[in-house]
Amino acid sequence: MRQGEIKMAIKIVTDSTADLSPELIQRFNIIVVPLSVVFGSRVFADTTDFRGTIFYDKVKEMKVHPKSTQATPGDFTKVFKPILDAGDEVIYVALSSGLSGTINSAANAVEELGAVDRVHIVDSRNLSMGIGLLTCRAAEMVGKGQTADAIVKELERLVPRIRVAFIVHNLDYLYKGGRLNVAQAVMGNLLNVHPMIGVADGKMSVIEKVRGKWEKALLELVAVQLGKPEKVDPHMISITHSAGVPESKFLYDKVAKIVPEANIVTTEAGAVISCHCGPGTIGILYIEKE
Repeated sequence: MRQGEIKMAIKIVTDSTADLSPELIQRFNIIVVPLSVVFGSRVFADTTDFRGTIFYDKVKEMKVHPKSTQATPGDFTKVFKPILDAGDEVIYVALSSGLSGTINSAANAVEELGAVDRVHIVDSRNLSMGIGLLTCRAAEMVGKGQTADAIVKELERLVPRIRVAFIVHNLDYLYKGGRLNVAQAVMGNLLNVHPMIGVADGKMSVIEKVRGKWEKALLELVAVQLGKPEKVDPHMISITHSAGVPESKFLYDKVAKIVPEANIVTTEAGAVISCHCGPGTIGILYIEKE
């Protein structure tokens, strides 16, 4: 930086599908753009106070299965413009382009604002705390005085090393969301089938189907994700759940024994993620070592 220049601050932005906890948002000073869930004609923002049992109680009350909607260019403009007006830069860590058009809304907002050189968009190619891990890493780098270009380069290097797996408690929400037909849902629930969902090439895919008791499914999740603990970066491991507090405590203890040096955080999935997977769904997410 040349003498007399004013160094721009860097603001880290993500969207609500990152499933960051209020504590992480506050600790890292992260700005979150909410997506929405729609019950018929009523729209609710995907905020941290509309999660878990509060969200599922609303589903029961409304008696209609919610649908998720992406953030609009206007939503991003409201967040980006004040930052730009203050003379600062933005790094936005986005929900996978393979899962939503939200990243396109952000790009449209940036173009309208004429700020392509000051708003840096990173496609996480992931969801939930797969995004959140990258976002927290970006915020840590800001705290160390790294430039926006250096942060973006590092995040893009980490994207293919994010490891995500969720186990689904039952198939009701996968059916209601249109991902299964009624025969698949009924038969799967009768046989106690628990799909394990991962992310590959920016899209969700079924890793395996675990049949049997729920505890067996949770243990299989641990085995799949932490079978090679020497490859797990202990800097931050997330246990993310949707109204699955008992399961999160169970997994926390398992993870702590396998990777004792790990910084384990527990977060709750937001309404957008939850309306696709259902209560009890839980995952383990981390960055793999090089």
